Amino acid sequence: GYAPDPLPAVAGAAVVALTSDFEGVPAVLREARGLGTPVVATESSVAVREIVGAGGSVVPVGDAAALIAALEHWLEPGTPRPAPRVEGGDPVGAYLALFDLLGR
Repeated sequence: GYAPDPLPAVAGAAVVALTSDFEGVPAVLREARGLGTPVVATESSVAVREIVGAGGSVVPVGDAAALIAALEHWLEPGTPRPAPRVEGGDPVGAYLALFDLLGR
């Protein structure tokens, strides 16, 4: 459902799962990693592994056994949450500046 600010739910989640067949650059993974919430994602984009890093698990698209194993790992009691991944700079500003540059 709709939430005006989903970040508290993401921060409180045990894990964020993204099981898409295809993605571009999934912002939800960046948001979860920034909050220290572990993620389990399918390798649905070349960007997924870089975003997830050590803060989660990336599994092949369509590999249900690997998906289940990854979820079980992160849901195992006592598994430490990853440290929040802080990205430097202003990514939104840089993205908008890129469009300004390309529009010239």
